[in-house]
Amino acid sequence: NIIGIFNPKKKREKNFRGGMRGNLKADYSSLKDLNAAFTLKDFFLMRKDVHCFIDKKQEVSINKGDLSSLRLDILGPFCHLKVEGEGHLSRKFSVESKVKTSFNLLEIFYPFIEKSNGALNIEGKFHGNAPRYFTDIHHQFDFFSSDFSTKLDFLPANLDSAELKASWVNNIFTLHKLNGHLGGGKLKSKGTVELIESAMPKVHYDFSMKESSFSLFDYSSFVATGEGVITGDKYPYLLTGNFFVNKGLMA
Repeated sequence: NIIGIFNPKKKREKNFRGGMRGNLKADYSSLKDLNAAFTLKDFFLMRKDVHCFIDKKQEVSINKGDLSSLRLDILGPFCHLKVEGEGHLSRKFSVESKVKTSFNLLEIFYPFIEKSNGALNIEGKFHGNAPRYFTDIHHQFDFFSSDFSTKLDFLPANLDSAELKASWVNNIFTLHKLNGHLGGGKLKSKGTVELIESAMPKVHYDFSMKESSFSLFDYSSFVATGEGVITGDKYPYLLTGNFFVNKGLMA
């Protein structure tokens, strides 16, 4: 089960199929002399509405540290990956990527996502300037979605018709906007997560909701309105705010 490689806690994935075939050759004495050639002869990935494939053989090469021939293009419904490089590894270089895929692929990697759908766009860039042992490399990823839905196992409500705008720059993930319908009500939120080595992430997340319905146990529920903040740099994180229960049902 290939899913177990990415997520050993995930149940066996019955709707996921994929495979690839290719060759890789490389030799170098230093970055400026790196020669590498990768030939992707066959590639496919299928899960629900996501079909990824290559319609012709893909050849990616690095000639003496030069990235100008670094090109990769994978196509398919709800799955498009494009990678391009430029510059030289011993001086200034960059590798840019664009991905268009479906949110349901995230179910493979994250066990807390029970169900999700909708289009997800990702734009990424790695860049460096005369890096030493690959330590002077920076990255930025931007995430966009105009309409998606998801069900998380720790949240007793669905998030529907949601809009996402986020970025990940080096060790800081910034949620610029996450708006949508939470439990039938309205959700607006933003925040940051700072990833710290050998420590819990530092979190600051602001949110507001209006008339959102949440389920409790099998036959109980309540509708709430309010705003809050989740903060902290260790578990458990602190939740503060003001909330009003519009109505509820206990059974």
